Amino acid sequence: MHTTAYKNESVKRAFYKYLENAKRFSPNSIQCYESSIWLWEEYANGADFKLFNQTKAEEFKDWLKNKKKKKSQEPVGLSYCYDRLRFLKVFFEWLSKQPSYRKINQTAIDYLNLTRAEARIATQSKAKEFPPLEVVKVTIESINGKTEIEMRDKALISLGKTSSAQALYKIGNIVDKLPNNAIGKSIKIEIMKALQESK
Repeated sequence: MHTTAYKNESVKRAFYKYLENAKRFSPNSIQCYESSIWLWEEYANGADFKLFNQTKAEEFKDWLKNKKKKKSQEPVGLSYCYDRLRFLKVFFEWLSKQPSYRKINQTAIDYLNLTRAEARIATQSKAKEFPPLEVVKVTIESINGKTEIEMRDKALISLGKTSSAQALYKIGNIVDKLPNNAIGKSIKIEIMKALQESK
């Protein structure tokens, strides 16, 4: 095996062992770090990790942002880039504390970040899609409301229709978590009464 490749493999194994034993990461979490390091090696053509510097960090970011998705010509998403850079940053921070790699500049490691605007886009939660108002109306009309459960469902869906789909989701979760005993049932009935009176 080539000397550089052997050195890189040895240090990677030491890092994975550190993650497993010192940080107590699961195999799935370690695999995220592993795939990020593979991306770095793909970009750097297997070069020695000692050669990491600010210029390479910036070039890698650009390379990563322009990388295409598998079986597609679309570039990878910012959330993908954000995660890969985050995992890689942890690796190089750990590496810079190892005896043979202490010349790696901490400031250069900081360049493994997206811009603030890109990071905001990468970490924002995706909005959930809710059914159109017509579908909600048809659903409400299709519920008979003869049993307590049907009354509850109709009331909660009506509440969600009048206020917001988010309120429906939250109230539905709360009611579903109530115990199925006398106290839970009485609370559910009180909620239904209150919702019926608010119509």
